[in-house]
Amino acid sequence: MRCKKCVLESTERLQDSCGVVATIGKNAAEKTFMAMVGEQNRGQDSCGIITFDTETKLFYPKKGYGLVTEVFKKPGDYADLKGEYAVGHVRYPTVGSTGEPQPVETNHPMQGIVLAHNGNIANLAQLKAELRKHEFGFKTEIDAEVLLGKFVQELMRTYHDFEAITSLMNDVDGSYSVVMINGKGKLYAFRDPLGIKPLVYGEKNGTFMVASESSALQTAGINLLGDIPPGAVLVADKEGYNIKQLIEAQLNTCVFEHIYFANPQSVIDGIEVGSFRKRLGKILGARIKIEADVVMPVPFSSNPTAQGFAKSSEIPYKEGLIKNQYVGRIFIKKNDEEREMGVRLKYNIAKSVVDKKRVVVVDDSIVRGTTMKYIVKLLYEAGAKEVHVIIAMPMIIGPCFYGVNITSYTELVAHQKTAEQINHEIIQADSLHFSDISDLYEAGRTKDFCVSCLTDEYLTKEGQRLSQILKENGGKMERRPWDE
Repeated sequence: MRCKKCVLESTERLQDSCGVVATIGKNAAEKTFMAMVGEQNRGQDSCGIITFDTETKLFYPKKGYGLVTEVFKKPGDYADLKGEYAVGHVRYPTVGSTGEPQPVETNHPMQGIVLAHNGNIANLAQLKAELRKHEFGFKTEIDAEVLLGKFVQELMRTYHDFEAITSLMNDVDGSYSVVMINGKGKLYAFRDPLGIKPLVYGEKNGTFMVASESSALQTAGINLLGDIPPGAVLVADKEGYNIKQLIEAQLNTCVFEHIYFANPQSVIDGIEVGSFRKRLGKILGARIKIEADVVMPVPFSSNPTAQGFAKSSEIPYKEGLIKNQYVGRIFIKKNDEEREMGVRLKYNIAKSVVDKKRVVVVDDSIVRGTTMKYIVKLLYEAGAKEVHVIIAMPMIIGPCFYGVNITSYTELVAHQKTAEQINHEIIQADSLHFSDISDLYEAGRTKDFCVSCLTDEYLTKEGQRLSQILKENGGKMERRPWDE
């Protein structure tokens, strides 16, 4: 692949999820930039765009560390990315990786291929070992390059794009939503057979786009057409697109997408995220009986859930926790003292809302419990008479091998503890309540969710194997067990 220079800038961010974008049409780089801003919630560590120009037959890359608007500070930063095809990515690094920006690229075959990926490959070590036997050289430590290498290997073996992707799907264990463009002017987008990570597509006025979330399409002014089914591939060019089902599949969308990761405006696999959260809040408000004066969210992902809880319980909704958006996520702090400082920096309390009040505070999830511990402490310090905690996510009792940054049993406060024990030992509120898995199914009006971290029962063979390895090692690890 013949490329203009790649630009890399350095900053430090955090770990969570990722977002992908692929565009065909006029001003592809600009539209991709807009879509990446629209799904910035999915990754704030690094980002990148690579375009392809069918006239010059050149790929034009720009990658960097930081927010999309930090890497692409002015229109000229993406105006130089020529071409009618573009792939973009926003990223949080996975545990064990060094956080290199995507997309990744190779010079051949197909006159060059560019790939971006959202998800996590559970059998990464095995795939890398196999590729090395065939002399595939790795430039990064990220899953996307392994997927690219696997696709190239299968393409060179089969000489057929659909057969190569089918073989990839049969051999790769984990979650992956992938977008690719090649030097022949083709766009490919496919999703793992479980559909764990979202992938949508849309079109407007001659511009075709694939993205992780419909909010990205909306920001770019593209109309949502639908979701790419699990186990299927979408192929597009300037003339149009088609979708082909490659292998038998069963939808199991990561439930964290609906509760936490995704933008409330997004529609994922037919479910509007904000409406899901509000319905879940209503279900919890009807089931959990608390006498209180005010319901408030931990902003911002929990706002719709708290609104639903307030409406169902007939307790007034107010926003008593004010979030400072200029402070990074606090779970990276090294000890309790730093975490408490992080909470105090990140949240201010509206004293008039909580003083002498019985408060219900709603949050999306509890992993370690330390953040909620200090939020409860702040509420009591601000004069709250009682504090009751509602958690939208059921108790997380197992790690995730499919893309959520929960990598061990020992970091999970709910592993081998009851809600009462968690509250007594850590949270120290007047009461602590979690949703049930049945609440999630009712709110989503479907059971097509991945709930492995809530059941400690995994959807794939490699997930089951890794879970057993962790348990045999005492539930903790220094690095991902699927890494070398």
